[in-house]
Amino acid sequence: MPQLLTMYPFSIVIVQGFSFRLKEDGFAMSRKKTFFCVIFNLLLACSLSATIWAQGSELGSIEGTVTDKSGAVVPGVTVTVKNKATGFERVVVSEDNGYYRVPSLQAGKYTLTAELAGFSKFLVEETIVNVGTSTNVKVTLEPAGTQEVVTVSSVAALVDTSKTDVGGVVDNRAVENQPLNGRNFSSLALMIPGARPVGAWDPTKTRIGAISIAGAGGRNINTTIDGIDNKDNTVGGYVQNISIEAIQEFALKTQRFSAADGRSQGGLLSIVTKSGSNRFHGSWFSFFRNDKLNANDYFSKKQGASKPDFSRKQFGGSIGGPIAKDKAFFFFAIERLNEDQSLIVPPNSFKELSALKASGVSIYGAVPNPAQQIPTPFTNTLTTARLDFAFTEKNNAYLSWSENRDNTLNDQGTEDLTTNNFNKNKNELFSFVLNSVLSPTKLNQFTAGYSYWNNLIDSDNYSPITVSFANVTFGTNGNVPQQSYQVKWQLKDAFSWTAGNHGWKFGVDYVFEPKLGGFFKFTPVPSLTFFD
Repeated sequence: MPQLLTMYPFSIVIVQGFSFRLKEDGFAMSRKKTFFCVIFNLLLACSLSATIWAQGSELGSIEGTVTDKSGAVVPGVTVTVKNKATGFERVVVSEDNGYYRVPSLQAGKYTLTAELAGFSKFLVEETIVNVGTSTNVKVTLEPAGTQEVVTVSSVAALVDTSKTDVGGVVDNRAVENQPLNGRNFSSLALMIPGARPVGAWDPTKTRIGAISIAGAGGRNINTTIDGIDNKDNTVGGYVQNISIEAIQEFALKTQRFSAADGRSQGGLLSIVTKSGSNRFHGSWFSFFRNDKLNANDYFSKKQGASKPDFSRKQFGGSIGGPIAKDKAFFFFAIERLNEDQSLIVPPNSFKELSALKASGVSIYGAVPNPAQQIPTPFTNTLTTARLDFAFTEKNNAYLSWSENRDNTLNDQGTEDLTTNNFNKNKNELFSFVLNSVLSPTKLNQFTAGYSYWNNLIDSDNYSPITVSFANVTFGTNGNVPQQSYQVKWQLKDAFSWTAGNHGWKFGVDYVFEPKLGGFFKFTPVPSLTFFD
């Protein structure tokens, strides 16, 4: 597997990986090799910090064998696949052993045709390509004259024998139709064997679902959106949330990655955004929930505490369509969450803080301000936009942008209104992908991306001192201020080549992080503790 590199001033050691597949007598075997090659000496104005690994893929492919009615392989057959939504076409020719392969296809529904003089046209009206998988379509040609066109309405998904990794795909149907409390896409990943939910380990990710693979903590999962890295390189996990409405599908690999993926012990989560098509399409949704539907729990009733206030409004929609038929398309999605809820202060803590306030306690200017409920409102806006272009029959590209903004109050262990805090989070991710068909057997994919993340946890209310008793605390919150920030630039290139019985893939992935870090100031003001 490719390894992260040590950075030397003014030079970068690049890890480049390739893998190939060998097919003999119809039996598919897989071999993977990685090798370390190429030292680039870059004259820079200042020292860099960079990591490079082998190219990963968020695409799929179609492959199979062409035979005649007797079972003999047929070479030289023209195989054409066409995206049903955008009209994009790819053409390949079957090899001497009848094998054909159409790599690096966007996830979606395709038609497939196979044609050769002397045989009837073979047509598959619909076959589905998923993220990170290869769909096997066997073509059987009939002699010309028996019937003009041999039509297959659809092709069922078969086991992908060309890969050894373990995982699964959550397709567009599941993304759109599965009910989700909170509409967090990571909940759908739990449908894949080996994945389970874990609690948030980081105050910047309390609203992002964490996924554990094989019992791990969930920090060691590598996540990509449209091929661009979406991982927190400080504490792990993913940083950019994305609306369910904007996801075409995603794949989660849990074990045995290829050289093109790598660099993760816990799993690989690949997310692909939706694109526009030749037909206008859109959606709109609105969800509402409040405390009238909630019951008070047993322990709160025993303590005489009322149920907390709660109101959640979640709404948004999407629209996509053609800019120019078969040439250019657009897609846009937005989702908004407004949530008003409260944290119940334990009755004994409220009574103690109320007694201190009633007694006129003021310790170096710190005065308690008790409340039975501490408001913890949360707002979140998720936005995604994408443009797709088919420049020529051999060159197509897309540009996608996703943004996540959220704000919340009093999520850092607040039990008195004086220990309040705010939590502001902003994420942005850009991706540009260019696919070029160099020949029926050679394809190149270039990807460039940028991601930005900034999280700030602070307070608008700093007291001169933090005061703690046995059961209560008031004054300045002890968990502020803290900040996490990250900026990444990414360049990737992958070259695919089908040569006879072999499928080759070469790639390089370069990530430059000019900003990575943050700070955490524990107990920013003096603290005074009374033990009795």
